[in-house]
Amino acid sequence: MPEKGVSVSLLGVDEAIIKEKIEKYKDIVHSFHIDVMDGHFVQAYQVFDIHGQNIDVNDFPFMTQHLIRKIKEEYDVPLDVHLMVRDPEQYIIEYAIAGADVITISFDPNRHKLKKYLGLISSLGKISGVAISPDTPIKSIEDIIEETDLILVMTVPPGKGGQKFDPYMLEKIERLRALIEQKGLKTIIQVDGGINEITGPQTINAGANFLVAGSALIKSDTPKETVERILGAQLP
Repeated sequence: MPEKGVSVSLLGVDEAIIKEKIEKYKDIVHSFHIDVMDGHFVQAYQVFDIHGQNIDVNDFPFMTQHLIRKIKEEYDVPLDVHLMVRDPEQYIIEYAIAGADVITISFDPNRHKLKKYLGLISSLGKISGVAISPDTPIKSIEDIIEETDLILVMTVPPGKGGQKFDPYMLEKIERLRALIEQKGLKTIIQVDGGINEITGPQTINAGANFLVAGSALIKSDTPKETVERILGAQLP
């Protein structure tokens, strides 16, 4: 994997235009980030199927799995899946088969379960990740860092796009980077929430490797330049 990059968030993007988004960004971003919510672990946003009709929130994990399979069939792009579900074990194998390259699960204080899930992801040949919410202290994951390939730092409460970046998370990213280096590990730090041309360089400077960008990139008329600015490039 490269040292740093941007992943496009498809949170809230209508399936009918997802192909358009992939065509637009596939050559300028590192991967595509897809959130999977079961409506229980976090409150899911409104989702539409390809015909623009509302779908039942309980059907969302299946719909997303179907979407990932379709994307993989048509495009050779890395897919980064964040499982925000109450019972991730039942989804890990299904999403791995569907074509996810990175599978991130939300932090669970039950170490046995967490290590079991991470081991399952790795056994399937996928990059494993653990997501921590803004209120999860770094101390809580000190013994987990060695068990996972990636730590996803959420700078906003999970489950809804378009939220503002919490600047206090920069110190958290710095502490996490220091801990990783202290342990002599190569654990990836990914950051999701409120990433734009201002907050992106700040998180990279704090020690992040990969940034999940949604609104700032989706709404951009010059996506290539926006990606470069998010990563800290000084453009005219």
